[in-house]
Amino acid sequence: DSAGDLLKFMIPDGTMLEAGGYVTFDERDFNPTPSTPGPKDFALSGSHGDSVWLVIGNESGTSVSEFVDHVDFGATFNGVSLGRTPGATGRLFPLAAPSLGGPNGGIATSDVVVTEVNYHPRDPTAAAALIDPSMDASDLEFVELHNHLTDSVDLTNWRLRGDSDFDFLAGDSIAAGETLVLVKFDPADAVNADRTLAFRTHYGIDATVRLVGPMTSSLSNRYGLVKLQRPDMAPADEPTVVPHVLVDEVFYDDLAPWPTTADGTGDSLQRTGVDTLGNEANSWRGSMPTPGTLRIVPHLQSVQINNDQPTRSVVTRIDVTFDSPVQVSSSAFQLTNVTTNTEVTGVDIAVAVSDRTQVTLTFSGGPSVIVRAVGANSLATGNYRLQIQRDQVTATVGNAPLDQDIVFGDLAAETLFRKFGDQNGDDRVDLFDFSEFRSAFGSSVGDVNFRDDLDHNGDGSVDLFDFAEFRGSFGT
Repeated sequence: DSAGDLLKFMIPDGTMLEAGGYVTFDERDFNPTPSTPGPKDFALSGSHGDSVWLVIGNESGTSVSEFVDHVDFGATFNGVSLGRTPGATGRLFPLAAPSLGGPNGGIATSDVVVTEVNYHPRDPTAAAALIDPSMDASDLEFVELHNHLTDSVDLTNWRLRGDSDFDFLAGDSIAAGETLVLVKFDPADAVNADRTLAFRTHYGIDATVRLVGPMTSSLSNRYGLVKLQRPDMAPADEPTVVPHVLVDEVFYDDLAPWPTTADGTGDSLQRTGVDTLGNEANSWRGSMPTPGTLRIVPHLQSVQINNDQPTRSVVTRIDVTFDSPVQVSSSAFQLTNVTTNTEVTGVDIAVAVSDRTQVTLTFSGGPSVIVRAVGANSLATGNYRLQIQRDQVTATVGNAPLDQDIVFGDLAAETLFRKFGDQNGDDRVDLFDFSEFRSAFGSSVGDVNFRDDLDHNGDGSVDLFDFAEFRGSFGT
């Protein structure tokens, strides 16, 4: 844990690390007697942060022959581990759950996150320059923070670090759903009244957008670092120390794959989701600056068929889930029977919104729909394609459209098909399915072994008519 002595803990001879595998060492290995530590024993500090070096020593173990890896990290909350995600490269970030000995899981999402960064603005507009002739482009830089919870967050002792610093004061807070904007000047100082008005004029925002400052310096126009830190409890042995824990980080660049339009062309970096990793380029898009207005881009989270049941003997519902609250137009979805090249027009849509949005598609009739008196209506036999138009699905807050047009069903693994008799969804009607049909044959509604997905015409019984349909599917 020290650049001054890189040969403290020696990995035991014979330790094997398989390809794609993991090996774990903890304080019991490198600090086995913490009350009486030896000269080579060490511990890692959770309140101050620390560093870890991985090196290869020479044969005698007296010097370093090769550097392998090195990480630095700041203070951490108790019980929270840091990991590289995705994969085994990149910067450490707090994880949602420890994953020692296995692949790292998801990241921990902060209550308050950085949602927009304008590191290289254009020059002030003519209207803004008229209000404050001394304003230049760097005065238009900003970092936007958003509280995505339903409760306010106390910002006492929170701070921004990196290319530019800012410390929140005791009593500062951010309301539920609020978005605030950190700027280079102090908007509360009367001396900056013209600059504040010029800033608002340039971006077309009014006094309802909360501006906070000053940040200490300009953000880099090439590549830079923005870190959001929140306070933790002081350690018992250091009651005057306030650990500051990293909860969000943006290590941006002006080169691809980062959005290059944010580099002086008039766009800013805008986050595509509050639960995305801030250091990943694909978590950001370049778009016209909107300080104080959240424009989180919604994404498709999942498509489930038949409430995620394997049967494709019927297809009675399709559930489409988006990762955030969205508004859905009735024309957003187009369902096509690819086998017959027929659009399914009798599609009913039900929308349920919480922290995510679930849209349920059911079928009322028309082409490629079998109307049944018993059991829900089903799609007819065939392969299907579901298309979702991005501009017909927009974020509830900010009205940003879906990240892309969606086409679902063209891949075999997406299993968007209906084949009567296929109980396990393997796209074959075989002996397994015959066994299931035989068990249900002769049953009616109310019988223990009745299966409404094997009642093809929905008349309430699995009979010879249904057997004829099953026989037509068998072997395909």
